[in-house]
Amino acid sequence: MTVERHFNFFEIKAYVSKYKCKNAKKALDWLAMYNSAMSEDNSNYNPHTQRPFSFWANLFPEISYINQ
Repeated sequence: MTVERHFNFFEIKAYVSKYKCKNAKKALDWLAMYNSAMSEDNSNYNPHTQRPFSFWANLFPEISYINQ
């Protein structure tokens, strides 16, 4: 059984930034907007929270294409 890798916001950003493709550029732009919007709600948002890769891929499907 494969265990899904978990990333916090900073780790998923670093993971995506390794790729030099159009999908990665879109994903990084989206991640920046996501972090900016979520940071306004500092009572519920913690960028250090570990989330499974599927969480990030569900929020922004372009990330799932990078993983392939």
